[in-house]
Amino acid sequence: MGVLAFAGRPSWGTLVAVLPPVLLGVYLLALAGRVCVILHADHLEVRGVFTRRRMYRRDIAARRLISQQHGHSALRLYSRNTGMFDLTLPAGLVTDADFDAWFEQPQPPTTTE
Repeated sequence: MGVLAFAGRPSWGTLVAVLPPVLLGVYLLALAGRVCVILHADHLEVRGVFTRRRMYRRDIAARRLISQQHGHSALRLYSRNTGMFDLTLPAGLVTDADFDAWFEQPQPPTTTE
């Protein structure tokens, strides 16, 4: 037995009562689906709804724009280490001068104790 059961055609009152929560749910899912890219001094972090992936600057061997459908392109960071994953940044990511400068900066020194 479902939550909503209709004997015939739904009335406008039912439609008005059901539609706003459905639209709110779709909006919240779209909002949650956004991806955030964060630049730190020594690594880059990509946060999704349930994921968090990072790649350290010292592990980035190369970067390449990959063409996708409908004219979008994604930036893929290739790892130096064969056992590590390659990190693909979301298609349509708008970058700025700070983002480009992050890749050009020399790697910060690592401390060993």
